[in-house]
Amino acid sequence: MGHEGGPPVNENTLIAKLNLIASKTEHEDNLIGQRTTLLVTSQSFLFAAFVGIAVGVGAEGAYRLPLAKLLLVVVPLLGLLLPFLVLLSLIAASFSLSYWRTERERILHMPEAKELDWPNLERSGTVNVFGSALPYAASFAFLLAWGVILMYVVKAFLTS
Repeated sequence: MGHEGGPPVNENTLIAKLNLIASKTEHEDNLIGQRTTLLVTSQSFLFAAFVGIAVGVGAEGAYRLPLAKLLLVVVPLLGLLLPFLVLLSLIAASFSLSYWRTERERILHMPEAKELDWPNLERSGTVNVFGSALPYAASFAFLLAWGVILMYVVKAFLTS
């Protein structure tokens, strides 16, 4: 008996498919880590740039230096854009990981795979939530921080 009523699948084919799935899963996990690192690093530079501009020009300097005034708005906009894009990529990675985990379980439940003695790597929902909490929390925290900063800057420009 094979998969979905098809012909039997040999052991080498199953192992190759499971190794491919493991590779795809590892790739997505690595991308999530890289995106989180990129987010935190870029945000630290953006915060430093914003503080440097704000402190360097002072309250009156923004009126004398139009570029500084522009940068006081552009930097927070970039600060909002990056975590938003990272969130989109995290959602895409989560869907991809879910697909590959489902495919792995489908293969492992095939009659031909019963003899492989392949390790069961199922994780509980709690482990999945906590495992992906940092990238999501960091993205939302940066969105919130830049949103507050941008509102403050806009309010300051409108009231002065």
